Amino acid sequence: MEKIIRWFVSNKVVSNLLMVLILVTGATTIPSLKMEVFPEIELNIISVTTVYPGATPFDVEQAICIKIEERLQGLDGVKKITSTASESVGSVTVEVIQGEDINDMLDKIKAEVDAIDSFPESIEKPVCRKFAGSNPVISVAVHGKLEDNILNELTENIKDEIDALPEITFTSIVADLETEIAIDIDESALRKYNLTFQQISNSIREWSLNIPSGSIETKEGEILIRSNSQGYSIYDFSEIPVITEQDGSIVFLGDISKIRDTFSDQFELDFLFNGENSNLITVFRVGNQNALDVSKAVKDYVEVKSAQLPPDAKITAWDDEARILSGRIETIVRNAQQGLILVIFVLALFLKPKLAFWVSLGIPISFMGGFWLFAPLNLSINMLSLFTFILVLGIVVDDAIVVGENIALFRERGMDPNEAAVKGAMQVATPVFFAVLTTMTTFAPMLSVDG
Repeated sequence: MEKIIRWFVSNKVVSNLLMVLILVTGATTIPSLKMEVFPEIELNIISVTTVYPGATPFDVEQAICIKIEERLQGLDGVKKITSTASESVGSVTVEVIQGEDINDMLDKIKAEVDAIDSFPESIEKPVCRKFAGSNPVISVAVHGKLEDNILNELTENIKDEIDALPEITFTSIVADLETEIAIDIDESALRKYNLTFQQISNSIREWSLNIPSGSIETKEGEILIRSNSQGYSIYDFSEIPVITEQDGSIVFLGDISKIRDTFSDQFELDFLFNGENSNLITVFRVGNQNALDVSKAVKDYVEVKSAQLPPDAKITAWDDEARILSGRIETIVRNAQQGLILVIFVLALFLKPKLAFWVSLGIPISFMGGFWLFAPLNLSINMLSLFTFILVLGIVVDDAIVVGENIALFRERGMDPNEAAVKGAMQVATPVFFAVLTTMTTFAPMLSVDG
């Protein structure tokens, strides 16, 4: 230890260059670091979901879940297999042994499931995917005195516009309702025209579709012919002919039924924001995206979009998780500034201004050195990492003061500056080292936590 300290004291140029290198590289690394509210946690879980239309939970279990479980049983890297069978859907969850490559395991499980040839013919292709921790950053509330269908359409349009922002990759609608056309047919109308549900279904299937009808070659080029008859609105379906008589009379679908534009699913709870009918769009951070940039982009969009909406419609940025991260960054900056000022003032008052300057440099050097190591260690600026910076801020300052004060004591005794630096540092090296070691030992159990 003494040789290392003496070498750095004797080679001041190298020491100063190393100090500058740490400060510059740390400062230039910060903008490229990933900023998130909480660190990503990769779950070692893979799910296999299969749709079996019209099947009971018992049929799903026998035809889907049990076959997948038997196929994956004994596969290398699999820790536990559980399954859930519900009406028309079977889900098998595979827990992977810690340390296994989750992407390799996903490929293996997918290959095994695809190799099963005894599934019923009517099932949809099984979907294998790994569970990924979501990183919501901010929500956007679309609200106002609006009908459900208008609110749903407005929410989808706003979602598309947010998705188009260069800073945004993934968003989702909380109450994502799919629209559908519901056709209610009166039984008396069926008896009156001697119709069946099958005849009406066939008429809708034959008339509501788009059909390519070939092409025509001309001197100017080829003209493609296509029949666009797919129905999308109440009017489109009401104009579908159900009965066509030889005298030219036509009975349309709208004449014998009530056609409604509604939703395929209905939520049991009402979504209200400030007492108004609403829906929420959740904006996520993906990959190395910066949570602060994502939040700012959404807030800027909301500010611009609010001025473009009609009076009955409103849009509000809400539940901004990045605000917490921004507050923690402001806390660490404020603490560092206050600590720096206090250290310089106190040491300059009771010791020497020169000593105060060099001791206070320990704060930015330690911080920049820590940020410099973030990139190679694949770490991010988040709530937990910033908490540790705030925690060690006092430790860094305390140790620097102890070493600096001891060096000043040897200088007051008339010792040479270089020798005072070596003797002063060596005398307190052991207690300082073990003081840091005890702090590291206290938080060492956190290293065993997954993620």
